[in-house]
Amino acid sequence: MLARATDLPLETILGAPDVDTLGLDSLSLYDVLFELEKAFLLEISDEEAGQLHTLLDFEALLQRKLAEAAVVERST
Repeated sequence: MLARATDLPLETILGAPDVDTLGLDSLSLYDVLFELEKAFLLEISDEEAGQLHTLLDFEALLQRKLAEAAVVERST
């Protein structure tokens, strides 16, 4: 999804130690976040977005958000 939103090759993204080394501007990062929100039907706050520095950070946030959504869905 990051590759699609940024037009960067997947190899470049997977080889990057952190998101900052990809050379993305803030608008590109918000495009990525928007795509994630749309694809997974969730909301990512500005505070959460500011804590995303590595691909593992993105993965951890998505896992947490999806788990939270599943709990809410089961309780309704």
